[in-house]
Amino acid sequence: MALDASSAAAELAAAVEQDGLLLARLVDPALARWNHLPSRDGWLARIEDTATPAGLRLLAIDALGTVREPRAATTLAKIVTDSDFPPEMRLAAARALGNVSESGLVEMAAGLAATSAVPSLATGPAALGRLLAVALLERQSGDATTTLLRSLATDPEPSVATLALTRLDALDPVAALTIAHDSLAAPDAGQRHLAARLTARPGDADCIGRLGPLLGDRNPSLRRFVAGTLADLGADAALRQAVIDQGVGALAGDPWRALEQAALLLGHLDHEPAAERLMALLDHDRHEVAVSAAWALRKLEIAETLLPLLAYATKLREQLQAQAPPDVLSKFGRQAQQLHQLFGILRFRAAGPLLREYVPKAQIDIRARSAAFWALGLIHEDEPDCDLAPVFAERLADVTSLPPESGVVRWMAAVGLGRFKAESQLETLRTFANRDTMFAESGVASYWAIWQITGEAMPPEAVDITRIGGWFLEPP
Repeated sequence: MALDASSAAAELAAAVEQDGLLLARLVDPALARWNHLPSRDGWLARIEDTATPAGLRLLAIDALGTVREPRAATTLAKIVTDSDFPPEMRLAAARALGNVSESGLVEMAAGLAATSAVPSLATGPAALGRLLAVALLERQSGDATTTLLRSLATDPEPSVATLALTRLDALDPVAALTIAHDSLAAPDAGQRHLAARLTARPGDADCIGRLGPLLGDRNPSLRRFVAGTLADLGADAALRQAVIDQGVGALAGDPWRALEQAALLLGHLDHEPAAERLMALLDHDRHEVAVSAAWALRKLEIAETLLPLLAYATKLREQLQAQAPPDVLSKFGRQAQQLHQLFGILRFRAAGPLLREYVPKAQIDIRARSAAFWALGLIHEDEPDCDLAPVFAERLADVTSLPPESGVVRWMAAVGLGRFKAESQLETLRTFANRDTMFAESGVASYWAIWQITGEAMPPEAVDITRIGGWFLEPP
C-alpha cells in the first residue's frame, strides 16, 4: 500500500476477508483509492448486513463513497434517515451518498435539516440533521440546492455553517461572499477564517476595509492570515493607501493583538510615518508588541531614529545583564537583535562602542550578541586592519573551552572577517572551514569569508544525506 502497488489488490482483498477489521482499516482505503472493482460487491454486502461489525461497516461505507458506487445509494439513504443508527454511521453514510449521487437528494436534505431546526437545540448533537443535510449536498446543484445552502450557511452550529458556506461558494460565489461578510464576526474561529478567505478573494478596497478589524482577532492564525493578506494587497499601488489606513488605524489603538500585526504590516510596507508610534511601543507590556515594533523600525531604516534607538539599545544592554525572568530577558534580547541589525544596515558608527560590548564571551542573549557581530562586520566593511579582526578570529576558534563559543556567534564572526577582508586571519578561516566543513554554518561562513578575501571559489554545496531506518521493507 505504501508503494501504491495496485497489482497486489486481489491478495490484499483476500487478506481482509481472513483477518477482518485490523487489516481492513489499512487495506480498504487503498482498494477504494485504486477503484478495485471486485471489492465493490463485498463492500455492498457489508453495509447491507445488519450483523456486520460497525467498524467494518463504516469502512465499507467510506469505500463505496470514494468509488461512487451507484448500487449503494438505496442502502446509504436508509442509514442516513434511520435515527436508530449511531450518529457517526449516519454521517459517514451521508458523506458517501453525497459523493455517489449528483441529483435527487435535495428533498431528503431539506427534510433532515427541518427535523433538527429547533431553536432551543440549535447546536451540538441537536445539529446532526443539518450536518447530514450539508453532507448530502456535496454534489447537488440547482436553485433548490443553493437556497437550502444559503440557509445552512448561517446556521448557529459552526460546523454546519462552515461546510455549507464552502459548498455554496462552489455553486454561487456571490451569495457566499455576502454571507461571508456577515460571518466575519462569528464566534467560531474556523468560521471566521473561512469568511476571511472568501472576503479577501476580490482583492479590492472593500475587502481591505472588512478585513482590517481582524488584525486584532483573538485567533493567532487568523490575524496572521489577515496581516499577510493585507501585506500582499498593499503591494498593489492602487490599494496601498487603503491597506496603510487599516494598519495606521490599528496601530493607533490599544488592543495588543492588533498592535502586533499592525506594526508588522506597516514595517513590511515601509510606512515611515509610523515610526513615532513604533518608538513609543518599544516599551509596551506585551512582548509581542515590543518586539514587533523593533522589527518594524529595522525594516523602516530611518536615519533620524538611530540616536534615540541607540539610547534604547544601551538601556537594553543594561537590562540584559540584570536579574530578570527568562521571558523578560528573551524580550530584551529579541529587541536588541533587531536594533543591532539596523545599526549595521545603516553603518551607524556611533553604535560601535555599544556593539563591541557584546563581543567578549558572556552569558548574555545569543541573539543580541550574534546580531552585534553581524552589525560590526557591516560597520567596518572593507577595513582589513580593523582591530576587531583578531578578536573575531578568536571567537571563531573558541571551540575547546568550557563552555565553547556559541555556534551562531562563531558563524557571524566568520562573516565579519569576510566583510573586513581580514587577510591576516586567513589561517584561522582555513582551519575552521576544513574543520566545520560545508555541513555547518560556521564552515560555510569561513569558506565564504575566504572567497571574499582571496577570490577563491567556495567548494560545491554539500549534499546532506539522511538515512532513516525502521521501514517495513528494507534492503538486506
